[in-house]
Amino acid sequence: MIKSTFSILFLVRKARQGKNGEAPISMRITINGRFTEMSTLRKVPIEQWDQRKERVVGKGPAAIEVNRHLESLRIRAYEIHKELLERDGYVEPVTIKEHLQGKNAFNKLFFEAYEEHNERMAQLVGIEFDAVTLGRYRLCLRYFKEMMSRKTKVADFPIKNLNGEMIRDFEAFLKIEKRVAQNTMIRYMKCLKKVVNLAIANGWITINPFAGIKFSEKKVVKDFLTIEEVNTIRTKEFGIERLDMVRDIFIFCCYTGLAFIDVYNLKSEHITEDAHSRK
Repeated sequence: MIKSTFSILFLVRKARQGKNGEAPISMRITINGRFTEMSTLRKVPIEQWDQRKERVVGKGPAAIEVNRHLESLRIRAYEIHKELLERDGYVEPVTIKEHLQGKNAFNKLFFEAYEEHNERMAQLVGIEFDAVTLGRYRLCLRYFKEMMSRKTKVADFPIKNLNGEMIRDFEAFLKIEKRVAQNTMIRYMKCLKKVVNLAIANGWITINPFAGIKFSEKKVVKDFLTIEEVNTIRTKEFGIERLDMVRDIFIFCCYTGLAFIDVYNLKSEHITEDAHSRK
């Protein structure tokens, strides 16, 4: 079992003080230096809060109720931490938060988890991912929702219920309903598998639905254009400005070897002169 440091801190959010002088009390859960915060659903007049004791000052009914509520949260948090630590050997602050809020992490919903993944991914576009990759994950989720909507009317389902049969059904759905090729289907499956691996790491799934399922890419022999065909496209006049631009971009890709996404992101500052162009 990994040694774990664990602490609970109650603090008043003075910046959120209302017109009545009361401010909300937050609960900070810290484990091994990582922390998360949650609302205690209680407020207190700032002048009545003792931060050193983490309690409301006074013996009135309101003060007693708030202090009892905070103490019950503290006790419950320690109980949850102990239970999870004994069972799993480690605990994340957000897991304790979810239990306290009644969001059982082991009943995590599939579409909810997938959408949370996509939201995190969107924040990393241009840093770790490009927009095309994010688009593929979003389309994969949309297709899976479409497949499930034909079988059931539920808006979502527990991610732990995802099984091999659903994976195979999704494979057939992509090929039959969406008419995607084998290699394209595998790209969508890789998106789905990444979310599944995330769920396994978080303990939301105990049995890997991809266990025993393998996909093999189909070897594709790609055709290429001859120089005569490239020149035919280069000299082709479409008479439509939009198509002329598509032609020019395509020819530029052919001559430079750049992928379309690289040309799409190309800016003037990326272009420099060499010794020959300055002569």
